[in-house]
Amino acid sequence: MCFHSSTAARQCRSTSSSAEGTRPASATAATASPRPTTGCCSNGPPRHSRSRWSPSGRRPRRPGTPARHSSSTCSPRRQRPRALRQAGLDASTPYSVLMLAPASARAHIERTPSLVGAVVAEHDGRLLVVAPAAPDTIRREWPRDADAPTAGVAGPARGQEELRRCFHEARQTLSALETLGRTGEAATAGQLGLYRILFGHTGRRDLHQAFDDVLGPLPAEQQRRAVPLLETLRVFLDHGRRPRPATTALAIHVNTLYQRLATADSLLGERWRTPERALELQLLLHLRAAGESLEGMEG
Repeated sequence: MCFHSSTAARQCRSTSSSAEGTRPASATAATASPRPTTGCCSNGPPRHSRSRWSPSGRRPRRPGTPARHSSSTCSPRRQRPRALRQAGLDASTPYSVLMLAPASARAHIERTPSLVGAVVAEHDGRLLVVAPAAPDTIRREWPRDADAPTAGVAGPARGQEELRRCFHEARQTLSALETLGRTGEAATAGQLGLYRILFGHTGRRDLHQAFDDVLGPLPAEQQRRAVPLLETLRVFLDHGRRPRPATTALAIHVNTLYQRLATADSLLGERWRTPERALELQLLLHLRAAGESLEGMEG
């Protein structure tokens, strides 16, 4: 029997809600079904039955609600192993990542046993190599001939994230090797010694501070006069403070060298020529050059 007056309907709803309130919340949720719309006390089947929600028996999605995917094939994590497989790599295999210069060094790769079967590709005029070999093995087998390529080596790496990290590390190591003049060598970042600090932002910040403290006036004078005072000082120190070899390397007249060194004396004091101070300046200048090379590459 169904009541049609508003008072009776309110009483019916009140009785129904109070009866439900005596159940535990879990039981209410487990047994809850859509309320009928034909009347508050209708004994007929609910009009909104499960079979009428959708052909699949699921509640239709409200407008503006993002769809939920039953399959995780769109997940980036699921796509990464697929991307590695497409590149010919296995996510569970440890790899070494190499960045070589020049890019024409494929013949050397083919002659290196640990690089046989490696994945090779050109990248920004360099040669990118991913090989299932340990970095130490690659270094032991690296060619010793005069035209051997230079390589930054990083690894071992498993999976896409580690491979990406090793790729950047290999690039930085190669750039540092080239800046330091260590051509024809294969090395890891750990074998760069003190130059390893250039790979961290904190190390570079400390280097910039030390450079400003020690050589602060020299860059400003170099910019004002448009004369390469820092390069002159570095080459002079690299050649054991000998004028003749330094002028040959710089392709300048010896009098020009003396004039530039006199400018350094006036800004730094003549004490910079002592062996201890000269070694400190030489190292600082090389670190600065390597740091600028890495920053230029990343920019």
